Amino acid sequence: MILLFKVDQGKTFIKGIYILLEGHSMEDVVTENIIVEAKISDEFDLDAIAKELPDAKYNPDEFPGIEIRFPRASTIITKRGDFICSGAKDINEAKELLAKVVDILKEKGFKAKKKVKIGIKNLVISKDVKRWIDVKKLSLDLENVEYNPDKFPGAIYRGENGLIALIFDSGKIVCVGSADKKVLERFLKEVMEKIEGVG
Repeated sequence: MILLFKVDQGKTFIKGIYILLEGHSMEDVVTENIIVEAKISDEFDLDAIAKELPDAKYNPDEFPGIEIRFPRASTIITKRGDFICSGAKDINEAKELLAKVVDILKEKGFKAKKKVKIGIKNLVISKDVKRWIDVKKLSLDLENVEYNPDKFPGAIYRGENGLIALIFDSGKIVCVGSADKKVLERFLKEVMEKIEGVG
């Protein structure tokens, strides 16, 4: 399974859950997804681009950008010339997707550039602790844990500075909320210690 998030001004929107994880040690923490952003043009005429790309998703009443989907990732281009990518496993894959989007735009006569600085805006890391976790007890014993199985199958642990962990009774833990992997790994360690403390 893979888990995709869109984090905007401290709000986290879970867009999908399909993560298959293996491993136990901290060295085996998996980077499941990175969200990156780059400036590939000064400005885009989204209406004109949407007409040339019938397979792209564009609904300005819902979101001010054009979504171009790939098998394992989703990309967005905005009127300001921004490129946003979610679903890539690493920066190299994100660069490849950026190049594909630029090629698509150029083929249709739109100006865009590949040689740009790409910034990581968010990371999703995951880990399987290989044991059952009592997420209900976790939510009762810890104030910053939410658990509502009717809405979501895991417990939501909220840390400081917008860090969030999703904890599943299967032993799977997913952390999001920072562009720094070391920050997320420290947060993951904190979450695991809390879980051990509850028992």
